[in-house]
Amino acid sequence: MWKVEREAQVKQLIYKQERETPFDVGSLKDLDFFFATRPMGLRAVWSSVVGQFGLLGAVKSALKLVAGRRCLYGVVVDGGLIHFGWVSMGFCRFYEVEKGSCVIGPIWSGSASRGKGIATWALKLATNRLIELGSRTFYIDTSADNLPCRKVIQNCAFGMPTGTYRRGSDEEPGTSGECGVRC
Repeated sequence: MWKVEREAQVKQLIYKQERETPFDVGSLKDLDFFFATRPMGLRAVWSSVVGQFGLLGAVKSALKLVAGRRCLYGVVVDGGLIHFGWVSMGFCRFYEVEKGSCVIGPIWSGSASRGKGIATWALKLATNRLIELGSRTFYIDTSADNLPCRKVIQNCAFGMPTGTYRRGSDEEPGTSGECGVRC
């Protein structure tokens, strides 16, 4: 039993960044970025969110924003949500974080948008918005074998991992292209 239980564990790498200055980020043609801290922040992209999550999932996403402890950001092109990410403010279910820190994840990119720099661009824009809101400490984690996500993390100047933990495979975000934790 122990052996099976251990094999179901996934090694996660934790990255931490202290940042006070925003990234210098240009625009990407035909891509619209959104950042929502409250449900009303989704109104301009509601049909895109419903298209990605379904109506029930979109309503649940809006409700997560009600308490003010989470943010949702994303990229829309031609009415479709091609990338999104969650940010938890000051809490994580998997490891200790400081009050006021931001825990990024999970993030997801549609298969057609991967490898084009969109996840990096969106994460930098989201970080800039969080800096505008007063945040200075950022965490993100991913499984050790998720090389595309590790590249996004590297491109966003997180540096080397600052810690690790093991997460059960049943807690894995599950969709190829996701990284970060369900905090």
